[in-house]
Amino acid sequence: MVIGITTITIKNTNTAMSKKKTKREEKNEVHYDLKHVHLALFFKDFAAWVRSSCVGLNVAGFTTAKYLRHHGVDVSVFPVRHNVDVVNAIDKYNETHKHRLTHVVISAPWISLHDMRNLICHFPEIQFVVLSHSNVGFLQADPHGVDLYRHYAKLAETHKNLRVGGNCRRFTDWFEAAYKHRCVCLPNIYPTERVRSKVWDGKSTIKIGAFGAIRPEKNFMTAAAGALAIHSALGVPMELHMSTGGDGCKSTTLPAIKEMTENIPGFTLIRHDWDNWDKFIQLIAKMDLLIQVSYTESFNMVTADGVSVGVPTVVSPVIFWAPKSWMADSDDSLDVAATGIKLLTSDQKYLGADALRENNEKSLKYWLDFLSYHHCK
Repeated sequence: MVIGITTITIKNTNTAMSKKKTKREEKNEVHYDLKHVHLALFFKDFAAWVRSSCVGLNVAGFTTAKYLRHHGVDVSVFPVRHNVDVVNAIDKYNETHKHRLTHVVISAPWISLHDMRNLICHFPEIQFVVLSHSNVGFLQADPHGVDLYRHYAKLAETHKNLRVGGNCRRFTDWFEAAYKHRCVCLPNIYPTERVRSKVWDGKSTIKIGAFGAIRPEKNFMTAAAGALAIHSALGVPMELHMSTGGDGCKSTTLPAIKEMTENIPGFTLIRHDWDNWDKFIQLIAKMDLLIQVSYTESFNMVTADGVSVGVPTVVSPVIFWAPKSWMADSDDSLDVAATGIKLLTSDQKYLGADALRENNEKSLKYWLDFLSYHHCK
């Protein structure tokens, strides 16, 4: 659904708005005509098997679509199980809508090269993009995906309606430098109200959340160590809430965290199964603080989830869009603890919400630049 806006203007300037635009301001404005753009976002529906939608790709698809719709883009979101679902969804959309799809973004490299070639040849009028869902470091968890992505890039050299992309500049800049192939940047977007961050009351049990897939790249051992140091420094009961089950749970990380934290008076480790996103947000809202000190990230949905319900997060610098005052050294547990204590005890006001909204505005321009391009023009 579109809210009725078909042309929008983005200003490439930080100059404050005045009643009358100067010639320089008018020159720095970029106009986007969206009336002929019809976008579809596809992501693999892991929930079809695990009956849970608390998966980053799924959530990112829905939040990005919501923001783009608000800014006048006609966008649909399709959770799919395999390539046949992609074809059927496109066919059904084209049959039931007045205007056919013009752009399709597929999150993550999971379609076989054979099926991708058939897909782009079957719909030559659609501009396709396969989007890397993470920065370079996290791709070590998906080596087959790296191989697929490189083959997509090679295929794009002979098929103008296919492009490769990433959801952060650090990935796309690296890919272009390494392989001399254009890589479009389409960042995650997370719309939210301007919510004020909560402040711990100074006496009740502190609830800290360290949520996400239990993989080494997420650095949850350091997060737990930081939480334990906060507990020791403040001397009040603490609950450390973590995810369990799903991808990565068979690693040695959780057993190591259990060994580090068990039999500590007043410290409780609580593990949560993956759940639907709306229920997960309710869980996030019960926290006083989140810790996300990943070694590598392209966005980090959990931090944005926290911002949406007023919960501040200790982050590593790789979560680049977060407030600088929320950042800690990802390899220094005491720095994580010190930053956590600061966020618990000092009013962060609207720092998180303002940082997220600023990132959304920057990210929107990347999407509009992409949507203004079509190989058939």
